[in-house]
This record gives sequence, C-alpha cells and structure tokens, in this order.
Amino acid sequence: MEDLVRIKMPDNIIISWPGLMPSRKAIIKGSTGDVLWEGNHGENASFSINNPTNIIIELGDWTNPVSERVEPKRNYSIIQDMGAHCLATFKLTEIK
Repeated sequence: MEDLVRIKMPDNIIISWPGLMPSRKAIIKGSTGDVLWEGNHGENASFSINNPTNIIIELGDWTNPVSERVEPKRNYSIIQDMGAHCLATFKLTEIK
C-alpha cells in the first residue's frame, strides 16, 4: 500500500548574489534518480511511497541539493538556511 508524502516547496527565496535570476523549477528524485515529482517553487509537492525513502530535492543550479529521508503519511516543508557560503542551503523539516 502506498501513502502520500507532501512537501511545501519554498517560495520566498533569498539569493546571496545580486542580479542572479534563478530557475523556479523544482524536482524531487528517489535515491536511484527516478523522478518522484516535478514542478515549481511555491507549489506543494506530493508523491506516493511504500516505505521510508531517501530523496534528493533539486531547486536549481544556484542551490545545494537537499538529501533527506522521508516517510509515508508525513508532511514536510523546505526552509532556507543562509550561512557563510556562496550557495543557498535548504533543509527539510517535518510539519504536523
């Protein structure tokens, strides 16, 4: 039996390099590279899985990919973590 995972994609993205025009495309892949969801920033992603699954979330070339483990029937949100680095970094957090 498969159950949905929902992830709120970031919408208000802070970019550390002025004038940079990033893509608004977002892709969620399984650990084997299979595409589980494809859409845009600001959308709510959803996909079905049977078991806890490692995923990779790509938010554009100007960010580091997010690699996390998600579980069926859970809701998550992507939040931006700006530190002392050149690329934007994001984290996946579970929401109730």
